[in-house]
Amino acid sequence: MFALAFLLVISLFQINATPAPGADSQGRNLIQFGNMISAALGTSALSYNGYGCWCGMGGKGNPVDGTDACCKAHDLCYDDIIDNRTSFLACSPYLAYYGWDLNPTTSLPYCKDAPGSCAHRVCECDRIVTECYRKNAHTFNKALKCPK
Repeated sequence: MFALAFLLVISLFQINATPAPGADSQGRNLIQFGNMISAALGTSALSYNGYGCWCGMGGKGNPVDGTDACCKAHDLCYDDIIDNRTSFLACSPYLAYYGWDLNPTTSLPYCKDAPGSCAHRVCECDRIVTECYRKNAHTFNKALKCPK
């Protein structure tokens, strides 16, 4: 999963970029993705890098647990956007700007761009995986590695 690996590099330069819950978040997608995870879950997106078979660079095999299955679904969501764009620059999940915020009642993210737009589709991929991580937090075990 190139996005999460790139996020690692970007995050090193964005240590203080995490918005407070309810703050309006604008910026490059990979930074936004990391900020969304941090704001909604209270944990660093980097904790998912290298997890299981699908979290981090690349993705292969069967997910090791529910958390890893979230990463696989996120990869496939980005792949669907890439596969259905009309040109290379039409919609890049790794570079798209999108608007998002946290619901003050649920602390879950929501997407603010027009449904069907590139920004909204990318945001939805990130929103869904963030909610998936929350639902599967009980499965998170950093010791789990992908079988070779």
